[in-house]
Amino acid sequence: MTLPEKFNGSRFTHPLMGYFADDGHTFVLTEDFTYTDADGQKHTTPAWSRIDGGTIPRFFWRVIGGPFMFAVEAYAIHDGYCKRSEKMAWREMKKYRAVGDRVFLDILDYLATYRDNLPPWKRTAMFRGVRLGSMNAVRKKRQQERE
Repeated sequence: MTLPEKFNGSRFTHPLMGYFADDGHTFVLTEDFTYTDADGQKHTTPAWSRIDGGTIPRFFWRVIGGPFMFAVEAYAIHDGYCKRSEKMAWREMKKYRAVGDRVFLDILDYLATYRDNLPPWKRTAMFRGVRLGSMNAVRKKRQQERE
């Protein structure tokens, strides 16, 4: 399959490798997982990261399904951004998470070009879920820093 021009050069290093933790809601990467976008920028989530789709409010799961039902690769990269942002001050966290959210959307678009199980409405709902989760995390961090 030929990818659209905007995705020329976009790729994953290899399939997602890992296992589900005992809780059944967390996926643990056993190898670094990298997405290279069309501009050649690499986005990596390191091995032993715990992927849980945690930034997405649970009520979104009823609409879009859990993070392991569709586009788990996008969640893996996005969760890497979220975990790294936890130690940042809220202003830096806000910028960094916005980048992670944009990469998440780029990966969804990339995956949608060759997966027919990701309709546009679901892609939009997934993106809005991660954006809402990111904004909530930044808000909480800001409140903590003010106290």
